[in-house]
Amino acid sequence: AEEIKAADLRAEAQVRLNQVANEVAEMQRDLSGLNSPIKCNQIAKHSRELRDELGKLAVPDGLTERRNGLRDTVEKLSAEAIEKSLAVTH
Repeated sequence: AEEIKAADLRAEAQVRLNQVANEVAEMQRDLSGLNSPIKCNQIAKHSRELRDELGKLAVPDGLTERRNGLRDTVEKLSAEAIEKSLAVTH
């Protein structure tokens, strides 16, 4: 029973990490073509929300590195979106 519960938790974490990775990839693609400061700021906000979610997401040891890597990626994406927003407005 304990092994089944652990496998379920791992599967749930894996699915959510995949979803976040897909969202991040989509936001990165969107950001590269944006000239709207509002859209850039929306990406920055969503990136920060994902970063916070990833910080709270419980994952088994085998997925910790992936989660932390995604968290770093969304942190960078947020910074890039803010920079682009400022560049577009000036």
